[in-house]
Amino acid sequence: MPPMYIRNDRQVQAFMKKLAEFRGGIQLCVTVEKGKTSTNPMMGTSNISISSESNTDPYSTYQVMNEVQMYSANPAPITFVSAPACHVMNEMRFDSTIPERVRTETESFSNISEGSAPVGGSTISASSNTLYCGKLFKDKKEMGRQMQLFAMENNFEFRTKKSDSTRYTLRCIDEKCSWRLRATRVKASDSFIIKKYISEHCCDSSLRKVNHRQATARTLGEMVSNHFRGEKLALKPKQLIEKFRHDNGIGVSYSKAWRAKDHAIDVARGTPEDGYEFLPMWMYMVNEKNPGSATFIEVDPDNKFKYAFLAFGPSIRGFKLMRKVICIDGAHLKSNFKGTLLGASAQDGDFHLYPIAFGVVDSENDASWDWFMKCLKKIIPDEPDLVFVSDRASSIANALIVNYPLAHHGICIFHLEKNLETGFKSSSTLIPVMKDAAYAYTRFDFEQLFHELSLADNKMAQYLWDLDVKKWSRACAPANRYNIMTSNLAESLNSLLKESREYPIVCLFDTIRSTLTRWFNERHEKGTRNRHSVTVNVMKQVKTLYDSTARWLEVSQVNQHVFEVKGGTLVHVVNLETRDCTCCVFNITKIPCAHAIAAAKHINLNEYDYVDTLYSNKRWTLAYSESIYPVGDRTQWEIPADVAAFVCRPPSSRVPSGRPKKKRIPSGWEYGKSATNYKCRRCGQNGHNKSSCVAPI
Repeated sequence: MPPMYIRNDRQVQAFMKKLAEFRGGIQLCVTVEKGKTSTNPMMGTSNISISSESNTDPYSTYQVMNEVQMYSANPAPITFVSAPACHVMNEMRFDSTIPERVRTETESFSNISEGSAPVGGSTISASSNTLYCGKLFKDKKEMGRQMQLFAMENNFEFRTKKSDSTRYTLRCIDEKCSWRLRATRVKASDSFIIKKYISEHCCDSSLRKVNHRQATARTLGEMVSNHFRGEKLALKPKQLIEKFRHDNGIGVSYSKAWRAKDHAIDVARGTPEDGYEFLPMWMYMVNEKNPGSATFIEVDPDNKFKYAFLAFGPSIRGFKLMRKVICIDGAHLKSNFKGTLLGASAQDGDFHLYPIAFGVVDSENDASWDWFMKCLKKIIPDEPDLVFVSDRASSIANALIVNYPLAHHGICIFHLEKNLETGFKSSSTLIPVMKDAAYAYTRFDFEQLFHELSLADNKMAQYLWDLDVKKWSRACAPANRYNIMTSNLAESLNSLLKESREYPIVCLFDTIRSTLTRWFNERHEKGTRNRHSVTVNVMKQVKTLYDSTARWLEVSQVNQHVFEVKGGTLVHVVNLETRDCTCCVFNITKIPCAHAIAAAKHINLNEYDYVDTLYSNKRWTLAYSESIYPVGDRTQWEIPADVAAFVCRPPSSRVPSGRPKKKRIPSGWEYGKSATNYKCRRCGQNGHNKSSCVAPI
């Protein structure tokens, strides 16, 4: 039999158990050196501590072995090189009897080596869940949960021998193994305390099953719950199956992995029902940590959740330094109780998304949008130069008329384009003309393009005129829309929260808070590092205009402030003092156009000095100067009695039949082409059939 290296007494006992069927005994060749760490190419490094206490039990030498060699032939006498406290024996023989080793109440399980598990046994590593006599658990349920986690982490199984209201006794699944634990309930309490604990195993780890008896879906879910916290991308069941197999040597089915994932989500994010229960207290803590925040909750007469509104104080104060254009939109929630997330967003001076307010309602209807606008009006007053951009939903339009009569309501050009593609399929080639008219900066260019559209398709032109050109034309708008012609800001926010919209309501709001906290910090640091007078992206835009256009223009100076700029067949007049240009780009965007840049360069002035203060780096940095603080751990909240007494139950909902839908049905234009491409048999054109054909033949 070849030599075998054994590191600790558990592996010695496992080896002797295997050899129990052999006649006679075996001999061990043992060398013990105090204070020295042995290294072996097969076993790695051993750091077993050597006991200095004298013990007359010959089997106690198991605990002081650093290097063990076993031979099946030509046995040699055992020689000890030991400390004075160790016994020196000339020869010792072992039979196949396994002594029962019992730890005292003061022995800790953490004294066992944390090395890798050799053949014939396994080494249990110490962790935060270390067991010892006298350890206290909150209750029996908590103790059972921790014991299951401990067994899986350390790769062994146990049986419950006795379990009632006052005692809890466990033994290793192998009847011949010495591992056992006994706990009792503390008097006048629900707590359980460990009274007796034998930590050493003498069973063979190679005989353990892949299907771990303690590996329940709930226990597995608690083991991987950290992978579902915060903004982490959730693991899928197949990934969990591989993780359990690789990390713990446990084989689980797909259904168990799915149930483990569901429980891990509940542990990490809370259940949907708990989210509504803790929502009032969470919003109270938001106001405590972030003064000036706006939080509102509305419930029905049965105390069931109806609406919620959230806007952080730093975000409200920062919007005062932004351009007054707000994009609003809604997105479906995908949690158990469904609902809709409403959002209001702006664009900062560096062209970044700037979220202002959020709301959770039942659906996009007149009542919900009216309630959201009333809450928004408390933090953003109604002004003539305020602009809202959205799609053509009638609920949004009605809510703006009631709550923001002075503000201007602009239509998203992208949604308008898709409406025209649906309603005027035969005139789809005219849609680019409509877009050019909408994006035109001057009234003259708009009228010229719209006249061209009217001549080509009078019905489409009448349809656009009835919509009110002030809502979709930049040149005709009574308030400045700057460069914001679509509701892409709100759509980007919905896309950002695509995964988070499956979370419970408190976890959803906290994810939004975490995102804003990171954005405010990163952008403030970026603004602090920027040494230029304007923001980084505005500086890039001006530089691109100069390199591509301005440097090739011909400039003639009229007087100190007025310049004539020629480019091709066009001639424009620029006034640097009033920051005005006949192309109107300088007037609307508040950023120098190519003509203004050429005029400034002509007299050796810095073109960045003519950028509006809305895009100044100082103003942009100031908008993010405040921090959005987290609410902290729930166990440390100090909640007033009136807030704690506020009852918020989950809303009434009906679980639809079938598999839960996570994705909405996309429109045909979202992927470039519709799923079905019809071809007319009458005229041969695509996009319609014979019954709806109106083309002349």
